[in-house]
Amino acid sequence: MKSTDDRTQMIGLYYEGAFETIVCQTALRVGDRQSAEDIVQEAFLRLLTSESIVMEASLPGLVYRTVTNVLYDRWRRWKRAENYRRFTANDLDSCRDSADSSDRAAWNTAVAAVERVINRLDDDSARIIRMNVFAGKKVSEIADETGIQYKKVENKLYAARKELRKSLRGYAFN
Repeated sequence: MKSTDDRTQMIGLYYEGAFETIVCQTALRVGDRQSAEDIVQEAFLRLLTSESIVMEASLPGLVYRTVTNVLYDRWRRWKRAENYRRFTANDLDSCRDSADSSDRAAWNTAVAAVERVINRLDDDSARIIRMNVFAGKKVSEIADETGIQYKKVENKLYAARKELRKSLRGYAFN
């Protein structure tokens, strides 16, 4: 088994030799060289900081899979942010500007219901669900930021979502 220094050196040598090729392949997928460089650097950083076993023969495939995972992560965050922006821009404006006061009243009632449910949660659960839903953070990021154990963050997020679903069953959010 190789030591951590050997592992780091092996990844570093591969980075130096294959960086340009991987950036070009990634740029074809994202359409922007600067973004491709950022993605490839993030992928190598993930490899360097992970504790997984890395063998020289499997390193090219591992790099490719890690780059793909970084792309998926970025796409999911972008999509979540885009959906949230579209929701807030379109739905809030249409509800605010709607001539039908019952739509506005229904919207305000729903928003108040969500706020009541979140406020009923304990402080950690409320903070965790806000970080996940509104800031788009992953469980690992929340655990690192809050200092709460990963599994506890998962459990609190699950319980908070379950409570939200249970409490908001009667509302029609279309």
